[in-house]
Amino acid sequence: AGDDGWSHRQALNCGGACSVLRTATRAVLISSLKCIGFFFDVRTYDLHKFQKHVMEKKSDEAVITVANHDSIVDDPLIFSLMLPTNWFFKTHEMRWGWCTAEVCFPRRNMITDFIFETGKIFPIVRGNGLEQKGIRHAVGHLTRGDWFHVFPEGRVAYPQLWQVNKMGPFRWGVGKLVVETHRRTGKAPKVVPFVHRGMHVNLPRHEEKYVLPLPRTPIRILVGDPIDFQSTLDAHQRLRRASSGRDDPFFPPDEDIYEAVTEQIKLSMDRLQNQMDDIIISEEGPDSPSLSNTSLYYKK
Repeated sequence: AGDDGWSHRQALNCGGACSVLRTATRAVLISSLKCIGFFFDVRTYDLHKFQKHVMEKKSDEAVITVANHDSIVDDPLIFSLMLPTNWFFKTHEMRWGWCTAEVCFPRRNMITDFIFETGKIFPIVRGNGLEQKGIRHAVGHLTRGDWFHVFPEGRVAYPQLWQVNKMGPFRWGVGKLVVETHRRTGKAPKVVPFVHRGMHVNLPRHEEKYVLPLPRTPIRILVGDPIDFQSTLDAHQRLRRASSGRDDPFFPPDEDIYEAVTEQIKLSMDRLQNQMDDIIISEEGPDSPSLSNTSLYYKK
């Protein structure tokens, strides 16, 4: 389809010249992000877990990172605060990710397509369901042992939720990535959650006009332990085989397991977010700017 963000990607294949241009583009983008990062008041907690399970993962080990989505610049800005500069030049080790086609790939534009492809981003279409090309493409990367990042909410957080600092409902796409990777490889991907506070004041989607981030904006990042799905998925696969009367490891799972896995991720993320808020309150008090609503920062 012409509106799915995929129809014109073949035009970006320009051989060795593209490789050089991508390297130069990446250098400019990362240098800019790192410079912007110096303006923020950043604190990270348990970052060693991210280093161990993501940065030091085995080459054939599939990893999915999940995080709350509070700003249109969460990715790549948050990763620029978590990763050393040289990591962004490790083309084969850097994360893959989605961006909605209507936002990042709205029309045939080779410049923006090139930028997003350089950043290892490809389109996902809201409303096209779990069988669309973007999900199949992501599963393919995971079966090869890549790192894939997902915002399970599927969009920048709902403005009304910032009043209570909660995440929106999670989409089942992340559950399908876990289940399908296990189905194809026999091993569940490692799912590493992290939460952040403060990004909701930097280019929030619901603002009528975009503004530059305020200097010294407090940004707090907490990394959690990997979520274990192996026993759950093994039990589900045995049940499916028994109920179908077939010994077929590729028998497709029902959407109920996608939902169950997604809910398990949501519960883990909710606990991690509560832990993050407790840390902020204990260190900075309940009136910390990183917990406040964007109306405190921007004039309407």
